[in-house]
Amino acid sequence: MAILDILKSDDSEKKLVTAKSLKAKKVAGEKSDVAASLHAVIKHPRITEKAAVLSGSNIYTFEVAKDATKIEIAKAIKAIYKVVPRKVAIIIVPAKRKIVRGKRGVIGSVKKALVYLKKGETIDFM
Repeated sequence: MAILDILKSDDSEKKLVTAKSLKAKKVAGEKSDVAASLHAVIKHPRITEKAAVLSGSNIYTFEVAKDATKIEIAKAIKAIYKVVPRKVAIIIVPAKRKIVRGKRGVIGSVKKALVYLKKGETIDFM
């Protein structure tokens, strides 16, 4: 029972910033928390050859949090990069098992978001 009491106490709880906590952080006085939660939704841009080709047609690829929704991703893109997404598509890349030099391992799964922009709008990563 002591384990359950520790889990219930407010002192031992750690507040993690996740995509679902984005909705709770809309208080005007917590701008730094909102910025942190936006960056928790969008981890980083996914820069690959395929993503570079797609960026020529106004489609940008980002790695996002596992629990992020299309609406949260669109709001985060609008706030961070100051562009309005036309469409957001989500792709979940499953985990893969790999063997390198006789050692077995797993490459983790990733959630990607393809963000479609209007003609003339661009996102500069540099």
